[in-house]
Amino acid sequence: MPIRPSNPNPLLNASKCSRLFQQWVFPLVSKCRKQGTLDVNDLYEPLPDCETAALTDKLEANWFAEIKRNPNNPSLIRATLCTMRWKPFLIGLILIPSEFFNIIQPLLLTFLMRFFEPCSTMPAWHAWLLVMSTIFIAFCSSVIVNYAFFVTNTLALQMRVAYSGLIFRKLLRLSSHAFNSISSGEITNLLSNDATQIEMALFFINYLWTFLLLDESERDNRLLSRSHSELGYIEQNEPPIVKNNQTQSPKVICNLKRAQWEKV
Repeated sequence: MPIRPSNPNPLLNASKCSRLFQQWVFPLVSKCRKQGTLDVNDLYEPLPDCETAALTDKLEANWFAEIKRNPNNPSLIRATLCTMRWKPFLIGLILIPSEFFNIIQPLLLTFLMRFFEPCSTMPAWHAWLLVMSTIFIAFCSSVIVNYAFFVTNTLALQMRVAYSGLIFRKLLRLSSHAFNSISSGEITNLLSNDATQIEMALFFINYLWTFLLLDESERDNRLLSRSHSELGYIEQNEPPIVKNNQTQSPKVICNLKRAQWEKV
């Protein structure tokens, strides 16, 4: 069997900017574009944190510790959390700026809509500033979500590899009688279906505690959904407030049909 040439992963020596914008994978994409396809030798070596032996050893040690702690009812979820530690929740902290951007962006769009209303006094440079701010916020939110999904996918892949390695080691320890009682379909189901559930859980676990923030932002958007023209219509139809037998100071509105200014 030919020995695969060494191809170290560039992610190990990548800078923070390269990790954030995924620049370390550009050489592989460029090679695929030139060759039209990729060979096995073109792929990078796995990261040390993604080695099957190390991940399985860590999960197995935590599982045995869980059995000693609670032999009657051991919890695989607790063993998994001990293996991952605080990594999933740190990924959730990365998503917090993105959620704030999702709140700010509709507010900027609401202010920008006032520029297109009749008789708007907003200067053009103010509108351009709102447009550039909206684009910049959308770009930052996209970068943050992309990086968070990459880190989440890496962590989910690590746990899937650890589960698969733990299942494989368990099969090797079974006796011949116990091994014959298990069908190949059950083993395939464990590796292809059950072990992949951790990936789906890690992708959506952070949104369980961020839904409150999303709900508040949605409520604020509903309050700001009425346009400025509707608010102006309400103000025009309100009766004048009388205070000390004197009405308020006259308002000046723009009547587009008559194309002139009138006092009311």
